[in-house]
Amino acid sequence: MRFLYIISRERPDLYRRISADFADVPHVTIMLDRRVAVGAPLDERRAVSIQEDLEALGWAIVPQRVAAARRVG
Repeated sequence: MRFLYIISRERPDLYRRISADFADVPHVTIMLDRRVAVGAPLDERRAVSIQEDLEALGWAIVPQRVAAARRVG
């Protein structure tokens, strides 16, 4: 299974550190949060969970199969 780490835009230091830590792990993708608050999210419960993790931890983990399904819909 592949994983996507979403890092808060407010934590570029964390983005650099986690990117370096996982640079050699092919099944992990690291990216900065690109979401904007426009319209209702497709899966509101998951979006709330991601937002809560970003606010509390500065990062969130999303299994890639969930992220891929959101892009298609």
